[in-house]
Amino acid sequence: MEIILRENKEIVNSALSENLTNALNAFAKAEDNVKEVAHALGTIMLDELYTEDFTSVKDFANYLSCSTAKLTQFARFEKIMRLNICSDMFEVMSMTQILECARLIEFLSDMRLDSANIEIEIKKFISPAMTCKEIREEVNKLLKTSEVDAEAEAEAEEAAAEVEAVAEVDEDAEEKESLVNYLSELEEGFELDKEDMKVIKRVIELLSK
Repeated sequence: MEIILRENKEIVNSALSENLTNALNAFAKAEDNVKEVAHALGTIMLDELYTEDFTSVKDFANYLSCSTAKLTQFARFEKIMRLNICSDMFEVMSMTQILECARLIEFLSDMRLDSANIEIEIKKFISPAMTCKEIREEVNKLLKTSEVDAEAEAEAEEAAAEVEAVAEVDEDAEEKESLVNYLSELEEGFELDKEDMKVIKRVIELLSK
């Protein structure tokens, strides 16, 4: 890929100008340093440095002769880099290899693991020697297994809730029956006035439903 600026535009935001210069310089290198370009453009996207000079992401992408999807990819790469995990491993991996790990990293982050534990989990299953396809297949397998486990856990929780609900109903029924018996005995064992009797009978009727 390459950056071709569509117009000579004076950039107002100094941070945007600096990162654009870094990206252009990276492209000028013989080895075409994609990760350096991704870092510069990803920084622009994540920090929204383009908003002062461009009306939208699409406008900025058009200025770079680049797709918005590619800019989103760079932002995703930069987000991973900012986690400061697996530095030694990512150093020797390509940007594409690293992006194949993104879904697994996001999944582990959602589990509220800290950076150290995310790195441990990543290194259990991913290595720089793996191809992009192998990494993708491994991530798919891990996420599929996790989905099955989560579904089984949800079903178990639902079953436990149903058992608890039934137990509460049984307990309520026993309590009602006990109270009805008590009031019936009270009615038979004491001489109560008519108003007291009405109240007791009404309570018995309600509890018996």
